[in-house]
Amino acid sequence: MAVNVGESKGTILDFVQKHRLPFPIMTDPSGEAASAYRVNGLPATFLISPQGQVKQMVPGELTNTEQIKALLNSVQPGA
Repeated sequence: MAVNVGESKGTILDFVQKHRLPFPIMTDPSGEAASAYRVNGLPATFLISPQGQVKQMVPGELTNTEQIKALLNSVQPGA
């Protein structure tokens, strides 16, 4: 899931369609969710457990496949 902060629904929809994103996109027009998770800059990536616990937060853009795999592996049970 992704959360978009502050952009219009039309802009978000255009982006999702252009990039064929395979996950849901939520909107946070007021920045309330960003404040609740103490996001100081965008983009930011959070890995959240099924129980709702923040397991990892990575500021900045994630574009490197190996970096993303390592991040996901770091929060797997037994890691």
